[in-house]
Amino acid sequence: MKFILVAPGTTSIPPKGWGAIESIIWDYHQELTAQGHTVVIVNRANVEDIIEECNVHDGIVHIMYDDHISIVPQLTSKRILYTSHMAYITNPDFVTIASTYYEHIFKKVIEYQSKITLYALSKEVEDVYKKHGFCGKSIILRNGARTFRTTLTPRKGDRSLYVGKIESRKSQYKYQTIPCIDFVGNYQDSSFESPNYLGEWDKPTLYDSLTDYGNLLLLSEGEADPLVVKEALVAGLGVVLSECSCANLDLSKKFITVIPNEKLNDMEYVSHHIEENRQYSVSHRQDILDYATYFSWSTIIKEYVSFIPKKFVLVGPGILPIPPPGWGAVEILMWDYYQELTAQGHEVVLVNPLRTSPLDQQPNTIYSQVLIQDIHSHKGDVVHIHYDCLHYIIPFLTCPCICISSHYPYIGNTSQYGGYESIFHALCQNHTHFICAISKKDYDVFKAFAACPEKVYYTPNGSSPLPPLDRPGLYLDKSIYVGKVEPRKKQHLYAGIPNLEFYGKCDDPMFRKLPCYKGEMEHGALMLLMREYGSLVLLSDGEADPLVIKEAWMAGIPVVTNHYSVAKSLPFIDIIPEERLHDLAYVQEVIEKSRTKDRTGILEYASRYSWKTIVSDYVSLLERPTIVTSVYEDSYQDVYDFAQKHQLKLIVYEKDKTETIHSDITRIGIPNIGRCDYSFLYYIVTHYHHLPNKIVFTKANFKDQDIQLEHALNTKNFMLIGKHLKYGVFHKDVDTSSLPVHSDIEHLYEADPDDIPSLFTIDFYNMVYEKPFVDYVVQFGHGPCFCVSKKLILQHPLSVYEKLLDTFQTSHYTWEGHSEEELSYAIGKRYHDRLQRFWLILFCPHYKNDLIETDFENYVSL
Repeated sequence: MKFILVAPGTTSIPPKGWGAIESIIWDYHQELTAQGHTVVIVNRANVEDIIEECNVHDGIVHIMYDDHISIVPQLTSKRILYTSHMAYITNPDFVTIASTYYEHIFKKVIEYQSKITLYALSKEVEDVYKKHGFCGKSIILRNGARTFRTTLTPRKGDRSLYVGKIESRKSQYKYQTIPCIDFVGNYQDSSFESPNYLGEWDKPTLYDSLTDYGNLLLLSEGEADPLVVKEALVAGLGVVLSECSCANLDLSKKFITVIPNEKLNDMEYVSHHIEENRQYSVSHRQDILDYATYFSWSTIIKEYVSFIPKKFVLVGPGILPIPPPGWGAVEILMWDYYQELTAQGHEVVLVNPLRTSPLDQQPNTIYSQVLIQDIHSHKGDVVHIHYDCLHYIIPFLTCPCICISSHYPYIGNTSQYGGYESIFHALCQNHTHFICAISKKDYDVFKAFAACPEKVYYTPNGSSPLPPLDRPGLYLDKSIYVGKVEPRKKQHLYAGIPNLEFYGKCDDPMFRKLPCYKGEMEHGALMLLMREYGSLVLLSDGEADPLVIKEAWMAGIPVVTNHYSVAKSLPFIDIIPEERLHDLAYVQEVIEKSRTKDRTGILEYASRYSWKTIVSDYVSLLERPTIVTSVYEDSYQDVYDFAQKHQLKLIVYEKDKTETIHSDITRIGIPNIGRCDYSFLYYIVTHYHHLPNKIVFTKANFKDQDIQLEHALNTKNFMLIGKHLKYGVFHKDVDTSSLPVHSDIEHLYEADPDDIPSLFTIDFYNMVYEKPFVDYVVQFGHGPCFCVSKKLILQHPLSVYEKLLDTFQTSHYTWEGHSEEELSYAIGKRYHDRLQRFWLILFCPHYKNDLIETDFENYVSL
């Protein structure tokens, strides 16, 4: 990627002395460059010069100085990021304290919200923007700090250091009488005058001297996400902070002390807590250094890049323009992708040069050479080819993520392959590309034959919601059949059925003369017309994932089809069996009954296929997850190898001082409490406001049970990976014969309501949902390994995860009917064995009504 970082333009970068923003920009430059990206710093004061230089470069523009928000309308980049460093933005009186800033800068961020992605330095900053009307895309990303000299035996461990510009906001003047504090900073304006003032230090001096102190103070009246706090932690210092100075910190750490606002003027109180913090911090310096890895620039920049809106290059067939003037399902599909990806903040380019010859099927033709060059020129993050005949250009593409979709209607029927066979086998050699199957049946076929099954994704077609009718439809006694009139669609077979009307392109002059043929209609108008009918009919002998089915659901009408178009029947979906497709009397009867069906639930069902949902899931599938694991007296080599193979970020929680195998990962020390579930909940609680979009939580030794962790890479929402899929039944009166029990399931068990493990599961359920327990759940043995999206985690408030984490404390219990002995054991292994099997219920409470994929052995996915 190429980044254009917009700086204040008031001092040099890197700064020779003070300048927190300039230091941060330089750290971004250094780490982005180290990670292989191209970085340009625009550090000019004149607005016109800034705009001109930004527009010279094709890349991601990140405005890192508040005042320069004004340039947004003049920028040509489609990916514009913005970060505010305003110190008082979280102050309750912000609007009055900084009224000029509020009117001329802050309000422009709200005005331009459709053009930018807001990168907030903390949850509190993001909340301020949302409170004032920001509803655009926002990301929370903390500041970091570079690593520098550290020591475990500080020379001045009995003293504290107060670092910052000497000004009223930083409040040094209040604490100058406390004898153990040294002060460092550029003198600006203040009543400060202390014999312990050491003057202004340049960055090298700060980085060389900071670690010699016991702790750092910052008791400001206003801060966003102060860099010096992260620098202190990286140097091994504890910190004593005001409430506004502690953004993004884990306040449960004893080396982080927050002075309440009402105590900031109580010198005795402040002095006591400075001393207490310093003594603890000096004796726990290694713990501080371990915690500080969370703020390393390497970690933060990887997160930063993962959140960047992507640039998609969508490659079309080159047969019709996009959007098409009339029919053209693939072209309509691509146009819908273009619009929704753009609406979600991504940059999208359509590459669809119209071909002049059907013989352009080789990479050395002029058409193919121009096409490849055109794709390369856009430097996309994702290239998605929506025409399988273009598979031959894949070896010539250099994009980091290449996808291809096939819209061939007979993928599951090899007898219909003909010339498609060579295309199919070429697609299945997917070492360098992802296959995006547009139907579940196609997905199953590709996954069975692909060289890399984990690189086969299910990306169904979608549709856009339609405005509802405020009256009964005009043609509720009729059904509509939509599609190009051709042998595959079978319109000729059903043309004699009464009250069945056909729309679509037609080259057959005889069919065009039939009274049931109503002609070809503009796509948008046809979608609105569809609402007037009693039902839709589509009985082709081959389909991939017909768009018109989704459009019918969006129109709120029932559907009559066959297994080529829809996998299963629902109250508003009739599937004609294969052997009865030529029984016209039967087909007519089903169609007539479909018009009288209750339409309740159709629009709700259709919402899962809205383009907003489909495209969000599509982007999520393409994103690489972060891996979180936990170790105690064992090795993380297996999970490290997995992360390296798939180029994934790895975070290791260590419950002991595990030998360092690799230095290029994030390692965090935590208490030896519980099993992996404690580590996973700890991660969620401490990262709740800045979670990555997808996370794989796994035990480090997942290979011990031959767990196929690669399945986790093919997840958009949630996937549980393990062995021995089971149904747990928690009520004696449940009729187990009605459960969808698969023959491959090893064990179906009925848990007695008085059984202690059952009570534990019910206890967790009551903690989270505060309502009666469901009848049954799907469970795995040999866990825990699962992948979950940020979206599903955030469906519960932080307090839910804090409550679950608290169950590891001996003071906790909600389970009634226990003895003291049982409770003691429950707080240990048995209780949390059930928590390890609670993840599906926690993240997917309605899973029985959701789309579920499972092989009944290795995984269950939603």
